Amino acid sequence: MISSDSSDSPEDVHEEGLGPDALAARLQAQMDAAHEARFGREVVERFAHPRFLGELPLPDGVGEARRGGRSMSVQLALAGQGGDAGRIAAARFWTNGCGPYMAAGDAACELALGRTPAEAAALSADEVIAVLPGLAREKREYAEAAAGAVRAAAEAILARAGQGVAKAGADPASCRPPKKLLALFERCAWTAKTLGSLPEREDEILYIWREEEAGMAELFFGPAGARTLTERHPSVRRSLYLGPDAKGAWALAVREVEHAGYDVRRVAEESTIVFDGEKVGAYLKRILGNDDGEA
Repeated sequence: MISSDSSDSPEDVHEEGLGPDALAARLQAQMDAAHEARFGREVVERFAHPRFLGELPLPDGVGEARRGGRSMSVQLALAGQGGDAGRIAAARFWTNGCGPYMAAGDAACELALGRTPAEAAALSADEVIAVLPGLAREKREYAEAAAGAVRAAAEAILARAGQGVAKAGADPASCRPPKKLLALFERCAWTAKTLGSLPEREDEILYIWREEEAGMAELFFGPAGARTLTERHPSVRRSLYLGPDAKGAWALAVREVEHAGYDVRRVAEESTIVFDGEKVGAYLKRILGNDDGEA
């Protein structure tokens, strides 16, 4: 029991007795207030309650952009029928960035809805900032990343339809991917694929093939190669890109980035098969079969 002359006020005692949930809520409220003072209420509402965060089951176009050391990925899907057929009916984003970065992605996805792919391919950072004016003061690059990812996804849709966004003086044929590279891209069963652009960071490109090198790429994406070059690996994740380079030449590229916290022990265990003769022999027997015809 606290006496009336206690030096601790009821408020102080109550604060000292805060439970974990109440303390977390209080800290979150303080952080939100700081963000609101810095970026504005619109930004806080967007990243606190994002409407477009996630993935689409069957996107028509996927695009990625990177600014400020962070990346933004956007998926777009078209309406299949009705008066809105051919227009963007769904959009989702994912980012490894902070709250304001998320807010920019959420706003960009909303702006893409209802547009044709060609219209979405012209989305600008200024349009995102018009929705989130707080980003203009010091984080314009977040709006640029979000708009860039939407543009890349829209351009991927146009490229798949053979309607690539033509640049001034460009040969119309150069806006369409080469048939051989496109066939390899579509044959690949990976889930992480981007059509219409190449990875922004060259140091993340594991392999890259031009049109004249399609035969070499075939070795990696044929039945045998599919077991060698996999999308999922304990230490890295890979994704496939098909898009034009800075000179407008189309290329097929494999991007590889290291998992943030991969299991070193698991990688080592899976790698030992290369040095274990018995396991290699068992593997070959299983794949090639025994001399007596048994599998």
